[in-house]
Amino acid sequence: MTSSGITVTTDELIQLRSRSKVLTNKAKKHIHSSNAGGYLSSFKGRGMEFDEVRIYEQGDDIRHIDWRVTARTGKTHSKLFREERERPILLIVDQSQSMAFGTRVAFKSVIAAKAATLLAWAAIDKGDRVGALIFNDHQHTELRPTSGKKAVLRFIKTLTHYNPDIAHAPTIQPATSWVDTLAKAQRICKPGTLIFILSDFRSPDESAQKNLSLLRRHNSIVNIFIYDALEETPPPAGIYPITNGIQRCHLDTGNKVTRQRYTDQFRYRQNFLDELKNKGVAKFFKLATHENIEQTLSSGLAQAR
Repeated sequence: MTSSGITVTTDELIQLRSRSKVLTNKAKKHIHSSNAGGYLSSFKGRGMEFDEVRIYEQGDDIRHIDWRVTARTGKTHSKLFREERERPILLIVDQSQSMAFGTRVAFKSVIAAKAATLLAWAAIDKGDRVGALIFNDHQHTELRPTSGKKAVLRFIKTLTHYNPDIAHAPTIQPATSWVDTLAKAQRICKPGTLIFILSDFRSPDESAQKNLSLLRRHNSIVNIFIYDALEETPPPAGIYPITNGIQRCHLDTGNKVTRQRYTDQFRYRQNFLDELKNKGVAKFFKLATHENIEQTLSSGLAQAR
């Protein structure tokens, strides 16, 4: 059973596993690495896990001193770490009310859900661990990174629980946003996590840049800007009825000031993401609702490395 583009079903997301292989096969052409984690390994920084404790040696990082063993033995000991074979992947997926929009093919929320699921399937196929932080206007769910098919099925189950709510639960004053969610992500991210944020990045501000910078200290971030073509360019001059599900008004696109403000809102979000990219805080590429998801992900990941 398939959805209408307004919501997404569990079956649809499970069936994406075969389509995710196209994404990994295309990525292989650009990568010459035998590291565990496949195409996702091309992003710098992997997780580190504890290996053993030994006597402190000159040059050891003092931050890795094991004070408990040192106190017990009377001799300074250091913790040793090794690179994780399975890299943690965190998918931050926006299912808030602003994502319940789309004029071509599907809502932004559906595109985000499908793109995130493709990334999840590709990650476990390459031996990485998958976790998620899924949120809407009023709540969020944290899934810590785990391995295997069960990790993706758990992710899909949670995602399909959130997705239908968007189309039927309009809200005027959201209690949370993608910006608020960034602070929560810091709690579940181990150093070396590869973070994908799939959102329309509505109303970015200074706190968003601050939280992203904090996440970037020990992790890699890829922002995937989900948008609809109608957001980028206003419709032809005319008066259009619009609604958020509760309130109704009219948009006059024949007014020059209105048209300028319309395009400025989209450019503001894009410029914000471009600035983060230029500062080295987060990679960034766009995914429109009418585009082929696999192809755009594949080319976007290749450019984001």
